[in-house]
Amino acid sequence: MEVFIAIMINQLIAKKRHDAAAEALGKSAESFNKAQVDLIETGLYVVEKMVLYSAGSISLSITFLGYLLGHYELLLAEKFLSVPIYYILYLSWALSAITIVTGILAKSFDAYYRYYVAVSDYFTANKQQEEKVRDLANVGVPIFLEKGGTIDDFLQETTGRVDRYSKKIAKYKKQEAFWFKLKMWILNSAIISFVFEILLLVLFAILITNRIITV
Repeated sequence: MEVFIAIMINQLIAKKRHDAAAEALGKSAESFNKAQVDLIETGLYVVEKMVLYSAGSISLSITFLGYLLGHYELLLAEKFLSVPIYYILYLSWALSAITIVTGILAKSFDAYYRYYVAVSDYFTANKQQEEKVRDLANVGVPIFLEKGGTIDDFLQETTGRVDRYSKKIAKYKKQEAFWFKLKMWILNSAIISFVFEILLLVLFAILITNRIITV
């Protein structure tokens, strides 16, 4: 009787520890995932705005260029650091195009990344469920065997499923990491190109304005 009570107590303690650890892990994982999602969402929001601003800057600069060609055409041919001023405008347009393209690619790559995250999470949840059942069976908690057989057969089948889930998780985690790195690289490229695009436009505006004033 005492042995039976000790076994029951051990089972209850093991189950309680397992549930507490699972709850703590779930909360930390949820917090981490939320922080990661917020970071990604903020980055994508900034990129969307940059794409809009880049398209708008091209439109406005073309309008401004049309005005300059009609009134101060010769000023565009003047040089700054041995380079014609209008080259600065052309370079800013090129950077605008890069910002737009990389911004669109970042959104596309994010869709792939989110897909592999969802698939990885799905298999992780299945693996954790199988591990939970296996752990309970190992400490003697009664398990209903739908297909019959012994508890050893059940544990072997469960371990096999856990191993298969582990392989699938590893596979999709690699894809997840690949698309995340690619997305972040494209995202950073968009930000850098946008910054230099704006700097070049400001430089062009300052140079032209100074020359118009001194004409």
